[in-house]
Amino acid sequence: MTPKPLKVSRWDHSSESVLPCTDKPLNGLQALCSTRDRFDNTPSIIPFRHTMRVMELTDESGKLDLSKDFSLLTYLQSENGGQLEALLTYTTEIDDLTFAENIVPVSEGGDQPWHAFSYDFSLPSDELTLGPKELPPRGVKLQFRHYPPNTGEAITRLDDVAMISWQQSINLENGQWKTG
Repeated sequence: MTPKPLKVSRWDHSSESVLPCTDKPLNGLQALCSTRDRFDNTPSIIPFRHTMRVMELTDESGKLDLSKDFSLLTYLQSENGGQLEALLTYTTEIDDLTFAENIVPVSEGGDQPWHAFSYDFSLPSDELTLGPKELPPRGVKLQFRHYPPNTGEAITRLDDVAMISWQQSINLENGQWKTG
């Protein structure tokens, strides 16, 4: 069996409270861990290094066909964990202009075995634009925030984090997908 690649390199784990950990991953060799203790007065910030972009497809007539529907899926586990939330920032594809931020409660913390969490969302309409180039919302940035526990020390593990971009159903012609 070939081990899975170390996926934690896509996350900014340069702070002291966020680290790749090899103890108790859900899958593969590592999970992404966040530690806090009751004396910490700020959350541990866990940002994804890249902006996820809307997939742009064209239909058979050459018209742009966008799907702005997404799902965030992650598995998490905690030992005396503090509250965990996801921050979704809706941006332009270039120039990094922000349309909106959405804070999503993920976990109230405590002791929790590995379990799945999912959240469905959509980006704003292309009718909204920002900047002199009038850019539409076409990107999503993801960040987790792990807050201190009420007592003692906490650890929260994340594994198999996925951002799913949902596309409209397509019709295959003779088993082939055709674009314009």
